[in-house]
Amino acid sequence: MSESKLCGDTLFNAGCGNCNNGGSVEKPYETLSNQLNKLPDETKIYPGHDYIENNLRFALSRDSNNPALIKWLEKVKDYDPHLPITTTLAIEKNH
Repeated sequence: MSESKLCGDTLFNAGCGNCNNGGSVEKPYETLSNQLNKLPDETKIYPGHDYIENNLRFALSRDSNNPALIKWLEKVKDYDPHLPITTTLAIEKNH
């Protein structure tokens, strides 16, 4: 059985790319909904940039009672950013 892996600037740990510097929100949404959602939950996520702690804090500012977010933030607190965290699509869907 082959292993699925994903990297790039579409999906990060606990977050996804944005269009703050131009573009439309529809394109990233379409990519996440129509392409990434079809991949197996075991797909490993290797983000191109590490924003996990900031992404989790932002997510908690919008969904402060989400136990998965709270648990992940505690887990990554004070981690070494030179040792990137690899997640799976199932974990990211939880966020």
